[in-house]
Amino acid sequence: MTRPLFTVVIPTIGRPTLPRTLASIPADVEVIVVFDSHEPDIDASWRVANEAVASGAIYYNLDAGRHDTGSPQIAYGFAQARGQWLLNFGDDDVYEPGAFDLIRAAIAEQTTPHPLMFKVELHPNGQRGNRRPVTLWQDREIRRYGVTGQSFVCPNDPERLGRWVDDVTFMRETVSLYGGRVDWREELIGRCY
Repeated sequence: MTRPLFTVVIPTIGRPTLPRTLASIPADVEVIVVFDSHEPDIDASWRVANEAVASGAIYYNLDAGRHDTGSPQIAYGFAQARGQWLLNFGDDDVYEPGAFDLIRAAIAEQTTPHPLMFKVELHPNGQRGNRRPVTLWQDREIRRYGVTGQSFVCPNDPERLGRWVDDVTFMRETVSLYGGRVDWREELIGRCY
């Protein structure tokens, strides 16, 4: 079997927006959906499994012993991924049309593989405190509230992947393992809800 170019890992708690997220990902991309089964909703687990399989995604159920904004699920999904490049995405987010073409073009420009940081738009969300859409990144710095894991695309080299404690820790450690190299891209690849 040919190794896919991309793997997108989607942690989920069973939000009803998952089918919309899955529909925004091209068919040639490996998708891994990892359900957070800590204190599971059995109906949601079955629904998510059916939605994932119907879309062609790979489905896993993971009880990490706690809810942790998807970090254990992403780490688990990355460990299962066959894609040459790794991405993670929320179960309520959508990729822009042509996003993977932009990512492919950016990869083709590299002489040696290293991480990429694209832009995503955060839609208004009271929990985040933004009343208007906000585009991340704005500054070329990996810092809390300045970047999001949904922007990050990195080679699938297990020896050069940071720990997935949270997205900022993962990105900082991964970029450090690449000698501080990251391509800051201006293209918008997704919308986060």
